[in-house]
Amino acid sequence: MSAKNTFSILGAVVVIWAILGFMDVGNFTYTGYVTDFDNNVATVTEGGPADAAGMEVGDKIVSFDGISSEDVRALSSQPRTTVGQTQTIVVDRGGQPAELRLTVAAQPSSQSVNAYIGILTGLAFLIMGLWAYFTVPTPATTLLAGVGVLFGLPFTGGPYLGTSMVGAIIGAVLFMCIVLGFAKLLHFMIVFPNGAEPDKRWVYGPALLVGVFLAVLTIFQPDATSGLNRIVQVVFALWILGYLGLTLVNMVRTWSGASADERSRHGLSLLLVGCGLGIGLLLVGAMFGILLPTVTLPGAQWWPISLILVPISCALAAVKSGRAGGEAAPVAADAT
Repeated sequence: MSAKNTFSILGAVVVIWAILGFMDVGNFTYTGYVTDFDNNVATVTEGGPADAAGMEVGDKIVSFDGISSEDVRALSSQPRTTVGQTQTIVVDRGGQPAELRLTVAAQPSSQSVNAYIGILTGLAFLIMGLWAYFTVPTPATTLLAGVGVLFGLPFTGGPYLGTSMVGAIIGAVLFMCIVLGFAKLLHFMIVFPNGAEPDKRWVYGPALLVGVFLAVLTIFQPDATSGLNRIVQVVFALWILGYLGLTLVNMVRTWSGASADERSRHGLSLLLVGCGLGIGLLLVGAMFGILLPTVTLPGAQWWPISLILVPISCALAAVKSGRAGGEAAPVAADAT
């Protein structure tokens, strides 16, 4: 089977997955609180269900309806919550237990909009990546098509798969798609537009290790102890810093090493602005969420919108470069 046929089939699968995800957004529920990696309540939305139940920032969630918050297997076997359902949540507040009755609400319109934006972003990665590849098939646009397929599945959400092992396996696959998608995006930034291939072991090796680690946790569902939670937090932080940071560094290095004519012919300024905003805001938001989960950045809930600039700017730049003469142009870029 040719690469074009393969990408066409994969693209159709992602579109169907996105449609199913779009149809499921209306079933999402809202609790009004966010926890960190170790079940500590980081934020409580004023007037939300958690606020009405008496939850406070700093509470450590101990159990849900009698199930320990560390018992991932038992919790994941429960059906997802529905609007109007009441949960009994036990929290540790300053060393003392407190029992809260939280009634789950319908998702606010702002969060529904964010869910739809996520689906749109996934489709943008897919459509722009495939458009670039089918318009100008080059090594760079082939990488973008791969990025589009890999990001398309997890970004578009897909349907609710219940609590079966199939759902756990699909979740593991989606985690692998995310980490490999970021690795392939880094690969694109190294290759484009001069075609200098990196050592793929360093580009994909760490991503595969992180992906396998997350996949194993998703499938086997060990208890989420404080020690394991801390390990997951460190691994996730290093992965985010490493891949997003290196992606930005290679993009800036390529732009700074190019002449004005090269920047114009290869769309490097467009790439710098689009990816700088999209990846830069994602990196800042992710690191604040990991390291300072109780800090709310102004307008942070709308920052994910900027991520849609990444596939658009990458595809436009790659197509412009391909039409201008391909990826053998002598643009300085350090692939290390």
